[in-house]
Amino acid sequence: MPFFYKLILIIAFSSLSLCALAQENNLDALINNYTSQKTSSTSNSELISALEKNILADPAGATSKIDRLILAAQRKNDNSTTVSLSRLKGASLFYQGKFVEAEKVTQKAYELAKKYNVQSQMPRILATKGNAQIMQSKLPEALETQNQGLKIAESLKDEPTIHLIKNNLVAIYLQMNDFDLAKHHLEDNIRFYSKIPAMANVLATNYNNLALVYEKQKDYKKSNELLHKALAQNGVEANKTLLSQIYNNLGSGYNNLNENDSAFYYFSKAYEITTETKNTKSQAVSKIGLSDYYFKTKNYSEAEKLASEAYATGKEVKSIDVQKESADQLMKIYNYLYQPDAAQKYYQISNLLTDSISNQDNTRKLTRLQMQYDFDKKEEQYKHQQIVHNLNLQQQILLNELNQNELAKTQQEQKLQSAELENQKLQNAENTQKLKITTQEKALAENRNKSLQQENELAKLMLRQFWLYGFIGILIVGLLFFLLWNKNRLKQLKTENKLKEKEAEELLQKNKVTESELKAIRSQMNPHFIFNVLNSIEAYIVESEPEMARSLVQKFAKLSRMILENSTQALSTLDSEWKVNKIYTDIEHIRFGKHFDYRFEVEKRLDLRQYLIPPMMLQPLIENAILHGLRYERESGASLLVTVAETDKHIEIKVIDNGSGLSNAKAETPGYKKKSFGVSSIKDRIEILNSDYPDTQASFEIIDRATLGEKGCISLLRLPKIEERK
Repeated sequence: MPFFYKLILIIAFSSLSLCALAQENNLDALINNYTSQKTSSTSNSELISALEKNILADPAGATSKIDRLILAAQRKNDNSTTVSLSRLKGASLFYQGKFVEAEKVTQKAYELAKKYNVQSQMPRILATKGNAQIMQSKLPEALETQNQGLKIAESLKDEPTIHLIKNNLVAIYLQMNDFDLAKHHLEDNIRFYSKIPAMANVLATNYNNLALVYEKQKDYKKSNELLHKALAQNGVEANKTLLSQIYNNLGSGYNNLNENDSAFYYFSKAYEITTETKNTKSQAVSKIGLSDYYFKTKNYSEAEKLASEAYATGKEVKSIDVQKESADQLMKIYNYLYQPDAAQKYYQISNLLTDSISNQDNTRKLTRLQMQYDFDKKEEQYKHQQIVHNLNLQQQILLNELNQNELAKTQQEQKLQSAELENQKLQNAENTQKLKITTQEKALAENRNKSLQQENELAKLMLRQFWLYGFIGILIVGLLFFLLWNKNRLKQLKTENKLKEKEAEELLQKNKVTESELKAIRSQMNPHFIFNVLNSIEAYIVESEPEMARSLVQKFAKLSRMILENSTQALSTLDSEWKVNKIYTDIEHIRFGKHFDYRFEVEKRLDLRQYLIPPMMLQPLIENAILHGLRYERESGASLLVTVAETDKHIEIKVIDNGSGLSNAKAETPGYKKKSFGVSSIKDRIEILNSDYPDTQASFEIIDRATLGEKGCISLLRLPKIEERK
C-alpha cells in the first residue's frame, strides 16, 4: 500500500472542534449573510469554522464557495478575512490532491498575511504549504516551511498549531528513517490531544501515523492496536477522509498478518466511503487490497477487474506507487492463470516503475545527505560562536575584577542609604497599618447600616401584606424575632470579644470583617427568598386551592426551620444544604404549576455528610435557572438537573437547565426586587472562601449551552473540600 496515502497530514485549521461536519443549509445562510453585508462584520469566526468543516466533507464544492467569499471580502477591504479564506482555499485544493496549486495558493496567502500583518494565520498557512511540498517529494523545502511555521507558532504560544505541525514533520522524519524522532513527536502529540476532547479527530490522526511507524518496523500487531484506538475516537465517523484512510491502513495491517477476512472487511468499508466521497486515489488503494483478497480466495475474475481499475486510476492521477502495486498484482494474477503474455507485459511495466521509484529513493537519499550537511554546517558555526563568546566572557571577568574595589566602596555607601530607607519604610508601614484599621472599622459600620436597612424593608413588607397571611404571620414574626435576637446576640459577643482581645492585630480585624460580610450577604438573601415563597402561597390562597396552599405552607415551614438552623453557622453540611435545596426546588415546581421536571443526582462514591459548604450558595443558582430560563420556556420538556461530584481538591456542583439560555434570558425583574444579590453574593463569598482556603481556590462560572449546540445554561460551582470534624 503506498506510504504517502497511509500517512495523514493535518491542515492546521483555526477551530478546535473538527469532530462534526457543518450542515450545508447553515453554511449557505452564513455565506449569504456575509456577501449581502455592505461592511465587514466584527467577527466572522463562525463562517470560517463552518467552511473548515465543509472542506473535510466536500473539498471541491468548498473551493467554489471560498472563491465567491474572497471576492466579497476584497470588495469590503476585509483583509483579515481575505487571508483566512486564502488559507482555506489552499486546504481545499490539498484535499483534492491538487498539490502544486495548493502550494501556489498558500504562498500567496502567506504574502497577504505579511502585508496585512495577520501573524496569527501565518503558522497555519505555512503548515498547509509544507504539506503540499511533502506530497510533491520536495522534502528540503517542506522541512524549511514546516520549521518556519513551527517557529512562528512557538512565538505566539499557539499550542494546538505547534502539535499539528509536529505531526506533519513526522512524514519527513520517516523518509529520513529517523523512527525515534518520529515516535517522540507523535507520542508528545498524543499526550497533548488526549486532554482536549474537541480534538478527537487530530488525536486519531496521530494514532494513525504512530501506527505507520510501527508498520515500518514490521510490528503489525502494535500497528493495528493503535489504528483501532484511532477508530475509537469521537467524531471520526463524520470525517470521511480520515475514516477511509484508517480503514485502508487496517486492511493493510490485517493483510500483513494473513487475517484475510478482517482485511477484506476494512478494505470494503474504505471502498464504500471513497466511492461516496469520490476520492479516486484512496479508492484505488482499496481496490488493490480487495483484489489481493479475491486472489487468495480464488475469485480471479474479480481480482483481475479490481487490479485493472486500480492501475487505470494510478495512471490517471499519475501515482507511481499505485501503478507499481496494481501492476505487481496483475502480474501475479496472470502468472497464476497461465497467461504469459499479459504477465510479461505487467512485469516490464513493474520494472519501469521500480526504476522510477528507485530514482525517487535516490533523490530522497541525496536530500537526507544535504539536510545532514546543512545541520553539520550550522553546528560548526555554533561552536565557533561559542568560542568567541567564551573569550568575551573571560575578558568581562577581568574587567569585573578591576572594578571590584570601586564596587566595594559603592556598596558600603549603598548599605548606609539602604539603612535609612529601611527606617523610612518601617514608618510608612506603621502609618499604612493604622489607615487599614480605620478603613476596616468604617467598612464594618457600613455593613451594619446595610443590615439594619434590610431589616426595616422586610418589616414594612410584612405590615403591608399581613391581612393575606393570617396564621402565617405568627411564623414570620417568630422568624424575624429569632433573626433579630440572633443578630443582637452576635453584636454582644463581638463587643465582649473586642474588650477581651484589644491586643489582637490584623488577623483578628480581617476575620471580623469577613464574618460581617458573610452575615450581610445572608441577611440580603433570606428576605428575598421568603418573599418569593410567600407570593406563591398568596397565589394559591387567592385561586382557592387550600390543599396546595397547605402543602406549600408545610414545605415552607420545614424549609424555614432548616434555614434557621444553618444561619447561625458559617459552614453547614453538604447533606443539609442538599435537602434544603431539594425542598426549595419542590416548592418552585409546585408554584409554577409543574411546568418543568427536575432531578438531583449525587455521585455514588460521595458521602454528603462528610463535607461542609457555606449555606445558601446553591439556592440562587437554582432560582436563576427556574426564573430566567425554565419559567418562560413554552415548549414541553423543560427540565432542571442538579448534580454534585467529588474531584481531587474540590466539591463540584452543576445546575443544568434547557431553558432560554443567556442570549434569550428574560430581563424582567419583580418590582419589589430592586437589587439582585444572587450571583454577586456568590462571587463575594467565593472571594472570602479563597482568602480562608488559599491552597484550594473556589470558582464559579456560567456556561451558555448555545455554544455547545444545545439549549439552556450550565452553572458550575467549585468549592474547596472542607471535611467535617468528628
